[in-house]
Amino acid sequence: MKNILKLALISIITSNLNAQFDATNMTLSDGERYIMNKWTPKEGKTSDFMNAAGKKTKMFNNSPENAIVTYQVLNGPDTGQFLRINLYASIENFVGYNSNNSEEREYWEENVLPLTQSNDGPTIWRRLSSLSNNWPNPNDGVIEPSKYMVVDTYTVSSEGYADHREIIGKIYSIIKDAGSSAKTSLFKVESGGNPNTYMRVRMFNDPNERAQWAEQERTFEQVYNQKYGYRSFEKDIQVLNESIMSWSKTSEIVMFVPSMSAGN
Repeated sequence: MKNILKLALISIITSNLNAQFDATNMTLSDGERYIMNKWTPKEGKTSDFMNAAGKKTKMFNNSPENAIVTYQVLNGPDTGQFLRINLYASIENFVGYNSNNSEEREYWEENVLPLTQSNDGPTIWRRLSSLSNNWPNPNDGVIEPSKYMVVDTYTVSSEGYADHREIIGKIYSIIKDAGSSAKTSLFKVESGGNPNTYMRVRMFNDPNERAQWAEQERTFEQVYNQKYGYRSFEKDIQVLNESIMSWSKTSEIVMFVPSMSAGN
């Protein structure tokens, strides 16, 4: 990819131009937003769907302000579905774009939507910048999406919310302090889903080379225990697992689809 693509993913997952967001009436904190949606083409129409969605992306979503990228799910019950991700690097872009895209919506509804069987519905995710490592800054300029992403989602119980946030903070602190090469970030649902739902995204280009730990002489657990106390890792992981609703866990590997993405 040599054209501009102001997107840092994932990560991430989709855009639903058929969704009618009234962004001007939403109360939002500053930061990056990702609108995500999974699409299933009609049987026998996958190629047509890819071509139509790709053309629409080139026409309306090929600039840094409203770039869309697409990934395809490789495993699990949603295998084959298309994950479209729309990144907004600022609140201004988010509000402005979603208030002035009637032509784009009309094109999607007339040319792409008839080729789809279903979609999950749009979800707005906010990236938690303090719980990130080596995550590309969409304001830096040209950014290429990774070829693959691991996308883990889960819902935290109300009782476990504080424990979850504290332990996740400790984990990312260790990752950053140790100079891990992992490109990863945590996201939280802001609209379109359970507000206690989180998504962890890990980006990589080679499935066989997901280097994440720079420390050669000590394991992550050993470094964690040294910083937070004897057997802290074992105890905290147990508490972290107990804070998550077991039925809510999903993990998917997704692969980048250049023909349906900005910058190609």
